Amino acid sequence: MLNQLFKETLNLIQSKVYDYSNIREEPSDWVEKNVYLTSAESRYSGYFNYDRSPYSREVIDCLSPSSDVEMVAVMKCSQSGFTAGVVTAVIPYIMSQCPSNILFLSGNEKLVQDTVRDRLDPIIYNNQKLKDLVRPSIVKKKNQKSGDTDFKKEFAGGSLTALTYLPSKLRFYSAKFILADEFDDAPRNDKKEGSIRSLLEQRAKSFGGSKKIAYISTPTIAGQSNIEDVYNEGDKRKWNWYCPHCKEYIVIEWRIEKEDGTFAGIKYTLDSENRLIEDSVYYECQKCKGKINYSQKYELNLSGKWIATAVPEHPKYRSYLFN
Repeated sequence: MLNQLFKETLNLIQSKVYDYSNIREEPSDWVEKNVYLTSAESRYSGYFNYDRSPYSREVIDCLSPSSDVEMVAVMKCSQSGFTAGVVTAVIPYIMSQCPSNILFLSGNEKLVQDTVRDRLDPIIYNNQKLKDLVRPSIVKKKNQKSGDTDFKKEFAGGSLTALTYLPSKLRFYSAKFILADEFDDAPRNDKKEGSIRSLLEQRAKSFGGSKKIAYISTPTIAGQSNIEDVYNEGDKRKWNWYCPHCKEYIVIEWRIEKEDGTFAGIKYTLDSENRLIEDSVYYECQKCKGKINYSQKYELNLSGKWIATAVPEHPKYRSYLFN
């Protein structure tokens, strides 16, 4: 019965000509209505809400077919919510709203498997409409499963292939959407294949200006970081808060040297034994010296925005730095 449903859905999709420019619902709006998280996947059970990571909303909307952005780079801190807010959220959106082939990559096989099994699968199986799109697993010769596994999802109109950055496997795939998570874990070059980034981007070459490539990673060593290279090619957007004191947007950075030689940013006090006094920590506005406390962070993020600081090498490249 499920196989028959899959065939009927596939025939319906193949009989239509998709005009992606007319998609009215952006990924972030669709995700908040359709991605449901249980307490097993998130401490915030219920429908996904971008109020918890408002900085990831603009990033996922760059992956909408209605956006002219072709490449996105996010250089982030760890545990900032971009994998949940962008990677595993946009995959079901693509499956449902603009089906095509997707490549998802991460640093090693366990990371790939854990992301699919623990983050993506619950989203799909908690939504009957999404579940019905995925082709059920079938056992082929040599007892190998296909259709719905930890590394492959076949759905009407496309498929998801989950891989590591192993060059010998990359060159066999073609995809309109490429989601490169933990990109700093990828080797920069391979003796046989050359640049891994170039090899990866060739997978989407046939899709021209409609391709979508997202690089997301915490940087490692300065000057040797894959994500830093991609970030530097974009417009270098930084997350800004609206200062409640001077009423101006300020970029949020750890330490900022001002013209008078003093510093703004994170301020704190140490005790007589050189230990942090936690209640002493605050953020000093670099424009007005106003004091911003941690308790204000949630509201400031809600009113925050990304501001570009550079001219990108290509007008359709966007890059984000989340400190």
